[in-house]
Amino acid sequence: MLRTLRSAMLAIPLSIAATTGHAQASLDDVSAWFNGWSTLTSLFRQTNNDGSTSTGMLYMKRPGRLRIDYDDQDSMLIVGGGSVAIFEGTGRRSQPQVYPLRQTPLWQILRSDVDLGHTSAIRSAHRTKDGLIHVRVYDPKRPEAGDLELQFADRDDNAFLVGWISYPQSGEVVKVRLTAPVIGRKLAASLFSRPHVSTR
Repeated sequence: MLRTLRSAMLAIPLSIAATTGHAQASLDDVSAWFNGWSTLTSLFRQTNNDGSTSTGMLYMKRPGRLRIDYDDQDSMLIVGGGSVAIFEGTGRRSQPQVYPLRQTPLWQILRSDVDLGHTSAIRSAHRTKDGLIHVRVYDPKRPEAGDLELQFADRDDNAFLVGWISYPQSGEVVKVRLTAPVIGRKLAASLFSRPHVSTR
């Protein structure tokens, strides 16, 4: 489960080309939403390609910090100090996989000033009749990584993240839906610190 979420969150550098007209307005709305808050917490439900589901909790503290915990397994992802650490399975007791934050798509939404309308490599950005803004991105230098579609609700000219869909080349589509996100909740800095891992 975490492997699939990792591929969605890390493997595809989130960079969106400058567009025109309605699509550009959508990207501007999305950027304005990110820049309008410093903390976000939300339950999430992940639906895997085989129909199985898992749930967990997501915590974001901009700039530069994020945590994802699964309910049904001892796995998590922690962003802090300029790096992304992934603990898989019983991995909280083992060394995590670590990536530089700036080399992941998370940097684009955790940076202090989000501006999605003036980067590169977008497949599509459009609004649908149900009020959602869909932003599908990929890395032209690494097309084998697949695509990632971010989904935002748009109500009363305010856009906010409701989920994302991962489209890896393997074809194993994974959908993540946020449930009742809360903005502005106070989050302790310790929440984004890595657990101590014994080296013995």
